[in-house]
Amino acid sequence: MSWCKKNIQERWEKRFALRVAEHDESILVWNWFSAAELGKTVTEYWSAWYEHAEKGLYSADSSRPLIKPDPNYVHDLDDVRPELFTQILVDGETEFVPDLRKIGLLGSRWIVSRKRNTNLFDLANVWKKTVFRKLDEDIAEKGGVVPETQNLKLLNR
Repeated sequence: MSWCKKNIQERWEKRFALRVAEHDESILVWNWFSAAELGKTVTEYWSAWYEHAEKGLYSADSSRPLIKPDPNYVHDLDDVRPELFTQILVDGETEFVPDLRKIGLLGSRWIVSRKRNTNLFDLANVWKKTVFRKLDEDIAEKGGVVPETQNLKLLNR
């Protein structure tokens, strides 16, 4: 119990302590967005990248850059079957990279998992668990609870 109390207090204090940001942190919140549109944009870019990479055509265009892979980068994908790689050109040299087109990822639909909001039933369950936990702690600390009884006189009519 003492370990739990100590660590719960420490976690609570750290939770609300101000963090010093190493860089500018901004938050992007999307309440509603089209997962299908996002998926389409990403997969179209990947598809275009593969088509250009097979020909060795890369660009640094800011609107849609097709970045050349670093030939010194080791992708650490030793367990990929050889038929799932594709051949691309980097500075006139042939390189092999995993091909997302061959596993069907580029043709897949994207979906969004929506987190359910907290409702009154959830709050009631939290309250109930808190009450029972407090009762358990009281019983553990006091060694049990003796129920109080009242002396009642029964009246005869």
